[in-house]
Amino acid sequence: MVKMKKDIPKIKFTYSKDSDTKGFNFFSLDIDTSENTLNFKPIINTYHQIDFFAIIILTEGEVKHTVDFKTIPLKAGDCLIITKGQVHAFDTRSKYKGYLLLFSEEFLHKHVTQSALGKIPFLYNYNQNQLVYNNPTNNKTLIGLLQSGLSNNSKVKANQVGALLTYYLLDLVDDESPDIITQNHYQEHFIQFKQLVEQGYQSTRNAKDYAVLLKISYKHLNEVCKHMANKTAKALIDEYVILQAKRLLVTSPNSVKEISYNLGFGEPTNFRKFFHKHTGFSPNEFLKKMQLVTH
Repeated sequence: MVKMKKDIPKIKFTYSKDSDTKGFNFFSLDIDTSENTLNFKPIINTYHQIDFFAIIILTEGEVKHTVDFKTIPLKAGDCLIITKGQVHAFDTRSKYKGYLLLFSEEFLHKHVTQSALGKIPFLYNYNQNQLVYNNPTNNKTLIGLLQSGLSNNSKVKANQVGALLTYYLLDLVDDESPDIITQNHYQEHFIQFKQLVEQGYQSTRNAKDYAVLLKISYKHLNEVCKHMANKTAKALIDEYVILQAKRLLVTSPNSVKEISYNLGFGEPTNFRKFFHKHTGFSPNEFLKKMQLVTH
């Protein structure tokens, strides 16, 4: 069972001084319920927020992984994309094997071309519903190449790993709609919009304010968001506020009233209405659903 505690730990990418692939790490996963351990470090079975990207590839067994408080079932052959800034936790109740790929944003932009990034929207779209891909053949190919290339006897370079990662990620979206990001400026505006929302959601939830900050029209901002996520700018803002609300409700010692003020709501009643509208639950009902109500 995932353990919960106050204050979500924020995990930064750990660099190896002697690594030829700075910004990229690769671990095997072997989670055995009899031992209830993970065979990589840091050992984490609590919710934690990452400042890098992660790919979990499952080769044996089944597991229900938790990402941003949503339970995601995985089976052998699946890969799960966890993007920078997301909150997740490993499930030590299940028995499964696989691999964990970690890469920093710096590595991504240095070793994956901008044109390729433009075709991989899920890396910067925390609202994308599709997080899981079934890709057993390419999973096996990627793991095999990484295992041989990153062995002690090999001096594989970061650009080679970047090329492998690029091919793998592009293949995940190969069968999707050709309308997914064909123009780099859409991606650039979307990333900027996302960053502005993360910095300013407590001050404003008005999409027009973000269009002004981006120095683009409100119409174009909605075009960008619909092109990237098939949602309006307002819908994406609201989704992010709800995500932050869930994180605070789960981890903060503050009351619902205090949390509502922290999120930028002038009245707690408005926050409760907003939360219920977008989740179908009141804040307290959500906590009960997460089995976190303290008696």
